[in-house]
Amino acid sequence: MEAVTKSIGRLDDLYALTQVTGAAFRRLGQVVAGVEIQTGVSQRAYTLSEGRLATQAAVAAAGDVLDSLYAIRDKIGIADGLAVPSQRTDASRFSLQTDITNLLGGIDKAVSRAGVSGLNLVSQPSTAARIQTTDLGGVTTVTSQPLDSRSLGLSALSIADQSATETARVAVEQAIQQVSIRYDTLSGAAQGLSYDDGVGDGLVRALAGLGAGLGAV
Repeated sequence: MEAVTKSIGRLDDLYALTQVTGAAFRRLGQVVAGVEIQTGVSQRAYTLSEGRLATQAAVAAAGDVLDSLYAIRDKIGIADGLAVPSQRTDASRFSLQTDITNLLGGIDKAVSRAGVSGLNLVSQPSTAARIQTTDLGGVTTVTSQPLDSRSLGLSALSIADQSATETARVAVEQAIQQVSIRYDTLSGAAQGLSYDDGVGDGLVRALAGLGAGLGAV
């Protein structure tokens, strides 16, 4: 899933910058202004600061979810050993199921705590959040990556018997792969927002300086 997409608002930035840099860029601005832009359903545009904090919180939550999934996988490994009575004497399916249920609850708590200014990029439903990257119209769209236990297919995880334990093992391995991918996606989104800030500030400074130079000619 692509987490970050650039809107044609970047072109709008150049048009807005002509108000700073002077006539040298107005013709390009007029061309850009004539481009037809297709938009989806209107959504609130979050500030760059909100977007940064939300993506950082989402990355941290994804890391916590992965840690919990590894712990659940270890519990399932212990449950698997219970199939041989002489192999395990320090655990029972009941106690292990309790531990797993608590870990799943921890995953959902980590997800619920990841919201910033009403924006939660790891919870249901999956949404596309518009982040305003500059004061001049630049917009980045970040798609959420749900990581709650239900989204990961783990809400009914059970190790009641050996058959259920095998099913649980497969489900958790798939969830680990899924969360790993989504973690990378969220990390890329967070890095992209930091990059956008640097590019936007640099572009404004460079074009403002160019406009000042042209005005002096």
